Amino acid sequence: MVQEEAGNEQDAMVSSVFHNRLRDGWKLESNASSYIKNDADNNYVHNWLAPYYGGWGNIPAGMAEAYDTYAVAGLPAGPISNPGRAAIEAALNPAESNYFFFVT
Repeated sequence: MVQEEAGNEQDAMVSSVFHNRLRDGWKLESNASSYIKNDADNNYVHNWLAPYYGGWGNIPAGMAEAYDTYAVAGLPAGPISNPGRAAIEAALNPAESNYFFFVT
């Protein structure tokens, strides 16, 4: 999530926002997961789950939505991309803030 939302020097602050939202019971509501719903986009569900189940229309009910952070609380059901080292470090060591929103 951090990689897709920032992927730059703002990683630690974006991570902080996600940690704050999770801590306070918010949904992550990350645009990085919203494209999961579109079979035309290049994403994990389209590239891996759809072929496994024999096509987009055959993905079990609720599985694609489990990756949508606007629909579910907490983290997505699985990875949405491959993070770089800086994003992983930011996820493990977020900046300290009281922020719940960001612009990157």
